[in-house]
Amino acid sequence: MKRIEKHIFLLLAALAGGLSVLCFFLLEQNAPGATDEQYVSAVQQRVKEEMQVSTADLDSVSHLLQRNSKPTFANLFDLPTQYPYFVFKINS
Repeated sequence: MKRIEKHIFLLLAALAGGLSVLCFFLLEQNAPGATDEQYVSAVQQRVKEEMQVSTADLDSVSHLLQRNSKPTFANLFDLPTQYPYFVFKINS
């Protein structure tokens, strides 16, 4: 009994280490993790969704510019978009 009291922290550390190894092999070994392919496909999907939003914004701005012969910035501010856009006038 005196020996157990003397080495109680060593025994508790060994018990905690053993339990952590046991939990790793039982719980974490076969757990589904995010692989690189899953991450890449998720990023690709998000990029595609944002590109669709950006394309819709660009289409609405271009339709507004085509409809008005002399568009003003007040007309462009009324158009809600998620991304900023720039309008350039090309002198031909």
